[in-house]
Amino acid sequence: MRIGIDFRPLQIDGYLKRGIGRYGLKLIENLLKIDRDNEYLFLLDKKEPVKGAIEEKRIKKTYFSSGVFHSSRSIKKHLFLPIDLLTLKTDIVHFLTHFEAPLIQPQRTIITVHDVIPLIFIEDIHPEIRGHVKKAIKLQKYVLKNAAKIIAVSHRSKSDLITYYNIPQEKIKVIHSGIEETFKKVKDKSLLEKIKERFNVRGKILFYTGGLEKRKNMQRLLLAFSKLLNNFKRKIFLVIGGEDILYLPEIKNMVKELGIEHKVVFTEYLSDQDLVLLYNIADVFVFPTLYEGFGFPPLEAMACGTPVVTSNISSLPEIVGNAAVLVNPYKVDSIVDGIVTVLENWNLRKNLIEKGFAKVKLFSWEKTAEQTVKVYEEVYRD
Repeated sequence: MRIGIDFRPLQIDGYLKRGIGRYGLKLIENLLKIDRDNEYLFLLDKKEPVKGAIEEKRIKKTYFSSGVFHSSRSIKKHLFLPIDLLTLKTDIVHFLTHFEAPLIQPQRTIITVHDVIPLIFIEDIHPEIRGHVKKAIKLQKYVLKNAAKIIAVSHRSKSDLITYYNIPQEKIKVIHSGIEETFKKVKDKSLLEKIKERFNVRGKILFYTGGLEKRKNMQRLLLAFSKLLNNFKRKIFLVIGGEDILYLPEIKNMVKELGIEHKVVFTEYLSDQDLVLLYNIADVFVFPTLYEGFGFPPLEAMACGTPVVTSNISSLPEIVGNAAVLVNPYKVDSIVDGIVTVLENWNLRKNLIEKGFAKVKLFSWEKTAEQTVKVYEEVYRD
């Protein structure tokens, strides 16, 4: 087969720093590692840099017309992208996110859907980008119905596609994402001490990372932490990892209003190495999100040997199983109780760590790639 993969989302920071970017880069890396039978052609925007596995000279690439498809919401994408696709002579084309796929699909198309967050939480999207997102959503139903096959990253995402877009269930294949091997237990104590010194944290450490938009439920997490500070006698810090320029000012204002600035640390930008170290020094990873299509952070924390407290809704029960403490993310007291239980129950902590290590073994990028190739073959045969 000659397989085209749309690499354009992986040339844009807005995707690269989120789960879609991680999915795309690791999927491609592993496809190239396990599949020597098929030919891959990567579709690029020549105005943007190329990162990851396709930097290799042996990889075939083609560049779309300059600037035409840079915006994922541009109507030009639906008008001109199909014309460019016709010239590729590929057997199938795989779009790594439904927001980048065109309405007209001249070849058999596979589209990965990570979630339907913009549809469910449209009013929570930042006003600066809400209008653009609304326009894109209107076409998504038709884009997805024109696909030969849809890959959903979780059964929750599959269910949402059926509910909100009326996609036939037989058209959707669930393929879980993987976890990188870089997320692991760090044995070098000097590295762990240095990261504690860098962020000036001592005592018990709660860690959160994964974005700051409203569905991430940061307001209730901060309220829970504030309540915890009033009742927990030992020294404790909340470290909030990552950068999010749209929502960070609002979160920092709330921290100030609650009077907990001295106990909350914002790391802003984090390198992959620093992220692993922060997972390792955390006593609890707290992830009380209201919705995820998959949910990388809890698995990353488990891979680093850190107990997890996360939501009992959305995709999280599916992904973490019984290897985490599940709480009601809409109730502050439930979040508090979950954190305190993990901090104070040593036997539970030990059990969660063991189950966490076992759980992450079920998620590998090589397995994701193998299952994806099977979908390519199925679509090619049909």
